[in-house]
Amino acid sequence: MKTDNWKIIKGASDYVVNEEGTIAEVIIKGKFGKRCKKLVTPKFDANKNSLYVRIRADDGCVRRFYVKNIVANAFLPFRGSDRKYIYFRDGDHKNCSVSNMVLMNVYEFHNVVVKANIEDPKSSLTCFRIVIDKKTKKRYVGYKMAADDLGGEWTSAGIANDATKNKNRFYIEYKEF
Repeated sequence: MKTDNWKIIKGASDYVVNEEGTIAEVIIKGKFGKRCKKLVTPKFDANKNSLYVRIRADDGCVRRFYVKNIVANAFLPFRGSDRKYIYFRDGDHKNCSVSNMVLMNVYEFHNVVVKANIEDPKSSLTCFRIVIDKKTKKRYVGYKMAADDLGGEWTSAGIANDATKNKNRFYIEYKEF
């Protein structure tokens, strides 16, 4: 294992997880209470595009836990309740290591864009689209956030059109993670 930083899984205290997304059951053996770790093999749910494990929860029932949620709850700092979307930097949902995951709010998540996506639509996402209003000098994460703030004066499509073609009032910058 690459790391010795193990944390107890919330809701399943007989199991631990490390920063690489490896899950293990803690087994206490012998009269001296020696602790051992038995690795749990995750399975892939193609419908939800996520790794999961079936482990015994604290209430005694065997439940399905998604690895990305376990790792996020244990290691990623929640900067407020609005950051509830998990984004994978390399686009691989089977790579649930902390270094590959970013917590985002709804605007960041839906407006994440890659400069490379212009040439290659299949490439992974690595930066945010920042829309800047030339008139007010305000910055928005994505077209929808700008349209919501302008209160009906502009639509998301109108802002996108102006920012990409006309560049009269809005322009775009990209901010890397």
